[in-house]
Amino acid sequence: MDSRYRLALAATMAILSAGYIVAQTNPIQAARDALNRARQPKAAAPPAGGSGSAGSSGSASAAAPANTTGPFTPPPGTKIDAVLLSPHLPGAQFMVSPHGIHMATVGHSGSRWIVIYDGVEGPKFDQIFGGTGAIAFSPDGSRYAYCGAQGSDFVVMVDGKEMFRGSKPMVSGAIGEGSCWPIVFTSNSKHFYFSSASRFDSSHDASSFVFDGQASPPGAPGNDWRAYSFSPDGNRFAYIWGDPANNYRQNISKLIIDGKPAPYSGGNPQWTADSQHLYTTLRINGPNRAVVEISLDGKPVMRGDEIRLFVPPVGDMVVALVTRITGNTATQFLSIGGRIVPGSEHVGGVAGNGVQFSADGRHYAIRYKNPNQHEFMFWDGKKGLEYARTDNFSARGAEGQEFAFTSDGRVVYLGDDAAGSVFLVVGDQESDALRGVTELTVAPAGGHVLVGGQGSVMLDGKYLQLPRASSVGHLAFSPDGAHYAFLMSQNGAVVLYRDGVAQANSGISDSLAVPFVFSPDGNHLAWICRATGTGNDVGVCVDGKFFQASGGESSNLTFSADSNHIFWSWRTGPKFRAFADGKPVAEGGAPAPNGFARETWHADGTSGLIFLMVDNAGFKRVRITPAPDSSLAAMR
Repeated sequence: MDSRYRLALAATMAILSAGYIVAQTNPIQAARDALNRARQPKAAAPPAGGSGSAGSSGSASAAAPANTTGPFTPPPGTKIDAVLLSPHLPGAQFMVSPHGIHMATVGHSGSRWIVIYDGVEGPKFDQIFGGTGAIAFSPDGSRYAYCGAQGSDFVVMVDGKEMFRGSKPMVSGAIGEGSCWPIVFTSNSKHFYFSSASRFDSSHDASSFVFDGQASPPGAPGNDWRAYSFSPDGNRFAYIWGDPANNYRQNISKLIIDGKPAPYSGGNPQWTADSQHLYTTLRINGPNRAVVEISLDGKPVMRGDEIRLFVPPVGDMVVALVTRITGNTATQFLSIGGRIVPGSEHVGGVAGNGVQFSADGRHYAIRYKNPNQHEFMFWDGKKGLEYARTDNFSARGAEGQEFAFTSDGRVVYLGDDAAGSVFLVVGDQESDALRGVTELTVAPAGGHVLVGGQGSVMLDGKYLQLPRASSVGHLAFSPDGAHYAFLMSQNGAVVLYRDGVAQANSGISDSLAVPFVFSPDGNHLAWICRATGTGNDVGVCVDGKFFQASGGESSNLTFSADSNHIFWSWRTGPKFRAFADGKPVAEGGAPAPNGFARETWHADGTSGLIFLMVDNAGFKRVRITPAPDSSLAAMR
């Protein structure tokens, strides 16, 4: 049931701009020459435009002052490792892994197609399928796969090795993308799978499911991964197989588990959170009407007129939404462990998407509606207040949520009365009426909730005493939930508030996707700022300290994983400088016209930074480890 998200995650990539590609008279030979030069046992060349060694450890006797335009030398002891991932190739497509910055380049070698992965050239193909999504990366970013045509065969490449080859054409008379694309890695990055369509008869194709190179008989559901169930640990799968010779006239099907027919029948397979057992659903004809039977590993455990089963991703709680039909009346109730949950019986229906669980799998909630269409929440065996409706809300990184959970398991939602007033409800506590909700954020720890709207902010159901404002946004908690921050528009300026207190030097733009960031330990806050009383001086503020910059755009505020260092970039046109603890450490070209995508700039290891840049040689992966005496505390 989570295969859509696994597919999205496995396919995560950034398509980088071809704006930096330069013309070459013999591009593939030039590429090989560049790769050979990069493999020579010598120090890497400094990035274009920099006067310091951005490809090797800095060796200057004293650190140069922070600057954005003048010459610089990285502070002594700074470790800088640059690896060429791809040379410039005219017309090539560049794709980057979601983690670790591995790069695949799809380009030409003469009339053939090749993939260069982290500087290593793969075999030649007549065609590589998938276009801008040709390369599949594993969720952890350590593996890659693609497929293409070689003569009359299609070939699947995984981690640079041929893992599957086939030649069965489709009804169209040829192999194509449907033969082997898209390829997907499982959630644990250990396995890969794809659907392979081929001609079954003169007018129909049939699909085989291929898992780790082992193909099933034709009759799999195709590449709609919602029709498959993958276990939470990523090692198992289940789906319903249909006989291609009969599925257009008869409902002949089999349950397939881990590539083998199950000894029992059932549909809608759902794995338990421990990945050891499988729930299935079977509709059985009864004396008066058909009923639904739920089985666990083929053994019946529940039967009812209608049953929807909800399995959390962790824990052992499973909730069934059961409908009991009596005459013309349908009554819904919840069942846990084969027993009806007291108080859950009602007539009216479900208002939302069904049962949802807290992150730890220990709490549940569902949104019901009454016959009069009023809505209420039922959570952990408790019925909430009735409202004219319960409103979906937007949170940072999640749009259209029905409800959420605090870290201590209380349900969080918005109730709207008949007069149009909106109320924040946390567990069984209702707030005062809200003035137009625009954003709601739940702390990752500590059980706190922030709500913003129409220039006001509410924390845990109580309004903060703040100056008048026209709008509020970018509500966020620190990772430990102990601090919070947001932006308020006041008198034409955007002011940053931390823990309810306006910060100096905080006249910033609320149009930035990430205008401020907390450190992982929650003790530090950094933001793009405008210094108070200095006109238009723009720079970076770290815990209130102002670091001036000029003539460009600052972005990519990133704390190290150990919270001891901070990094950012300062970009002028296509060029940028990377800063570590306020000092420039590297310079080059941004990988795309709009700067850095999330995949191309992020913290690495304990104290370092990893990013992608482009220079005269091509695209490089750069790792920065600050000097031993560099830190947030030592910033000047």
